[in-house]
Formats: sequence, C-alpha cells, structure tokens
Amino acid sequence: MEVLWIDNKPSYFVIAEKPEYHCWLAHVFYETKLKNIIFTPSEECQEIKFVTKEEAETMNILPNVVAFLKQYTF
Repeated sequence: MEVLWIDNKPSYFVIAEKPEYHCWLAHVFYETKLKNIIFTPSEECQEIKFVTKEEAETMNILPNVVAFLKQYTF
C-alpha cells in the first residue's frame, strides 16, 4: 500500500489485556489516506474482508479489537 497522508494526531488510543501472555497491549490509530487498497496478505493472514462494526461485534475477535470497537465512532 502506498500512504498518501497521515494525520498529525491519533484518532484512537486503545489498551487491552492479553491474559495468555500476562501483558497489556497499547495501540495508537491514525487516520490515513491511501493511494489504493491493493496489498498481498502475509502467511499469517487467515481471511481479509470489510465488515461493519455490528458484524465485527458478532465475530470471534482479539481483545484489542473488542476494546477498539468500544471506542470506534464513524
């Protein structure tokens, strides 16, 4: 992906516990503009698709994503 612009300030700051590793994760999200969304997934990628917030809330997702969805507004 080619990034055309990144905002100067974060849009979201999310922390979430990862109990199986006995640690906390912090994620900082910035609004960006991309030239396109064409990319090649890595081997760790199981599936790629766009979903709504409501669809994501029904999926088996990681704790950090659950924490992000609690803050996400669009």
